[in-house]
Amino acid sequence: MAGSRGLSSDLAQGARPSMAPAAADAAGPPVQPASTTCTARSAEASAKAIERPTARGPGGERGVVLHGDGSTARQVFFLGVLDVLIGVVYWFAVVAVAARLRAVLARPKIRHRWELTTGWLFIAIGIGVAAAF
Repeated sequence: MAGSRGLSSDLAQGARPSMAPAAADAAGPPVQPASTTCTARSAEASAKAIERPTARGPGGERGVVLHGDGSTARQVFFLGVLDVLIGVVYWFAVVAVAARLRAVLARPKIRHRWELTTGWLFIAIGIGVAAAF
């Protein structure tokens, strides 16, 4: 089996493929062990991470959220309280919208339409599932 013709032409002529690579196919780069390759990639990734510029605040300090002035604990506490307040306001808004929606859906005419609509949707889904089999 000649290396210049390729495997497909050899198989077409009835030759059995051998497990040894042909001389022309072996001219690739040397294969490194997996552990060496992974270590080299990790080292490259670490070097790139070190080269990245860090985020800086308006005064040139490193922290963007926390400022260099004052106590770090006080700043973290303030951000925690702010997060809780935003969450409380958000959930009060969700509860208010849900209460209005419940009042609207409780009307007999709208409730009847809602039940008709959801009933037809379930029938359509059932037909779709039955048609799939």
